[in-house]
Amino acid sequence: MSQYYATDDEVQRVTNLRQQVSAAHWVFRKSEADADYHEIIHDMEWIIRHLQLMLKINASIRFAVVSSPAPFQVARTGKCEFLILVDQNAFYDLINLNYRIQTLPSLSESLNTTPIALKKEHQGRYLLDIVKDFLRNPIDILEAIEATKSLVGHQASMLFIIGHEISHITHGHLDFKNSPFYKEFLQTKEDENLTLRTLEMDADSSGATNVFATMEYVISLILEQRGITDRDEWDAKSGVLRQQYITGTYIALLYSEARMKSFFTSKYPISYARFLTVSSVLKIALKRHIGDVAASAPEQARINLANAFAAISGSLGALGHPIATNMIIWEPGASTPSHQYNELGELIGLEQLEPLYSRWSRLRPFLELYQLGGKLAPAIAEPA
Repeated sequence: MSQYYATDDEVQRVTNLRQQVSAAHWVFRKSEADADYHEIIHDMEWIIRHLQLMLKINASIRFAVVSSPAPFQVARTGKCEFLILVDQNAFYDLINLNYRIQTLPSLSESLNTTPIALKKEHQGRYLLDIVKDFLRNPIDILEAIEATKSLVGHQASMLFIIGHEISHITHGHLDFKNSPFYKEFLQTKEDENLTLRTLEMDADSSGATNVFATMEYVISLILEQRGITDRDEWDAKSGVLRQQYITGTYIALLYSEARMKSFFTSKYPISYARFLTVSSVLKIALKRHIGDVAASAPEQARINLANAFAAISGSLGALGHPIATNMIIWEPGASTPSHQYNELGELIGLEQLEPLYSRWSRLRPFLELYQLGGKLAPAIAEPA
């Protein structure tokens, strides 16, 4: 029995209000969702239940399956009552993308999956164009599940996305934007967009933290259930599962990026800045709680993912995406540039986040007034 699915009254309320609260064209009642969307209900139940406990949320958060141009969104139904709306196609698209990518022949060995060959050529294509093609031409799901034999990657993707949406609630973003204090950040459109990008950065950071805390716990449960006690075997198998959940988190970012109409948006951090936020949070958490070896896992997952797409497209330079190569270098006398991923490129990417850190220092005191759970990141920069 679903504990967190929206009541019929909540469904009717969202349906009646329509564009005032969401972009959904249709909201399914529980009886309708039970008949066709069991997988969505199963995933959303455990994620909301888990986050409710872990984040000590002081609000009612339920969910509903919808038909909507927005893949995942939050709708307010009362003072401290919210719905997470999940578009049915978006959910299954994300599942298919996870299984397709995690069974790519050049990635499967590092993730301990069985490779499934591609059915078409993607020579010379950009990374995001390949992702979009994967979304348009989904993998045989039964074959993919058999080849993967693990839910960890998909679970991490969903947990990151739903954790991101829930942090907009728990960190007071929604109430802040409806408060008189928000007017202080509406002096110009550029000023407002900077604030919105900062809130998105906060949601990404929280989503990544939720993934780390949850999936490391899940790894322990999995290995204990398998009866693994040898330290070396534990470390090896946990390393593979860690690669799966980190890759799943990156896939969630690629999925979100592929759904965007514009690569550069004024209300969201640029895609590479989002990736750096998430990977940095994972590195810090792994180093602090597990150790230096585990802290290298996010970078290794990036390398493996980039190389997998390079094997499909023909080269890293052909991918046209900063998670693969963040610098283009012309050597003296060279007729073509070299494409590299290095620390300088990361520093340039991180510059995009510097104004957001300063803006966060101004926002944090206001968000504390409306916080409904979770933890707000510390303010560490000069306010701006």
